[in-house]
Amino acid sequence: MPCSGDDVSRRAWIDAAQRVLAGERDGIACPVNDDADLMVDWVPFETEIGGEFRLACPRCGETNFVLVRGDSPTPARRVLESDEAESASEEGCASDG
Repeated sequence: MPCSGDDVSRRAWIDAAQRVLAGERDGIACPVNDDADLMVDWVPFETEIGGEFRLACPRCGETNFVLVRGDSPTPARRVLESDEAESASEEGCASDG
C-alpha cells in the first residue's frame, strides 16, 4: 500500500492495481496527485513463477507494487532486467505506514 496510508489514496492505488490486473497499461492517472499517468512494468521472479507489476508516477515519484503468483496475467509495457528489478524493489516504501 502507499506510504501515506491515506484511505482515499489507498483506495485509488487498489483501483489502479485492479485496472492493471485487468490488462490496462495506459491512461491510469497517479493515485496520489493525478499529475501524470503511471508507468507500468512487469518484474518477474527469478526463482519461481510470478512477479510484480511496478506502478510508478514519473512526475511525483510515488511507486507501488502488485504481487502476482503464477504467470503474468498479460504482458506489461516492458519487462525489467534483473538489475533494474532489484533497484525497483529497493525503491519501495521503507515502512508500511
